[in-house]
Amino acid sequence: MFLWKACSNCLPTRDKLHQRRVNVDTRGRTQKCNNVASDFFILFRQMQRKLSQQELEKWAVTAWAIWTVRNKFYFQHYQTNPKVIANMASGLLEEYQRLMDTQGQN
Repeated sequence: MFLWKACSNCLPTRDKLHQRRVNVDTRGRTQKCNNVASDFFILFRQMQRKLSQQELEKWAVTAWAIWTVRNKFYFQHYQTNPKVIANMASGLLEEYQRLMDTQGQN
C-alpha cells in the first residue's frame, strides 16, 4: 500500500494535507526535501530495473520504515536510531517472507 500511495502521489505529505485544507503546524520544522512528487515514482522505476526482486523488496520495506519513523519524529518528536530502522525493515521483510513460504506449502 505504501508504494502504491507513494508512486501515485497519495501519501499524506504536508502539501497534500494543505490541499485537503488540513492545518499542519510547521513552526520550527524544516523541510529537508523539496523534490517534486513524481521523483518517488521515477526512483521506484529505476530501482525496479537495477535491483533483483529480493533487493527491491528490501528497498521497498526500508522506504516504508523510513517514512514511518519520519512521521513518528514529526508528530511525536521521537527519534529512531538508523540501525533500529534497518533492523525493523529486515524483521518485517523476513516475517512476510516466512508467511508467504508457509502459505505456499499449504
